[in-house]
Amino acid sequence: MEGDASVTCGGTGFVTADVTLKVPVLFPGSIGFPFTVHGHAGAVEEEKN
Repeated sequence: MEGDASVTCGGTGFVTADVTLKVPVLFPGSIGFPFTVHGHAGAVEEEKN
């Protein structure tokens, strides 16, 4: 976790990544109503020769 973001990765053969990011609605560092953005991605690992 770095600041208001976190990333996790894992898997064998099929790799996935999950990302969570807290985003301020107003200006960063000022009064705001932050909301959290979630992301998920996956890919099949390519075979190496």
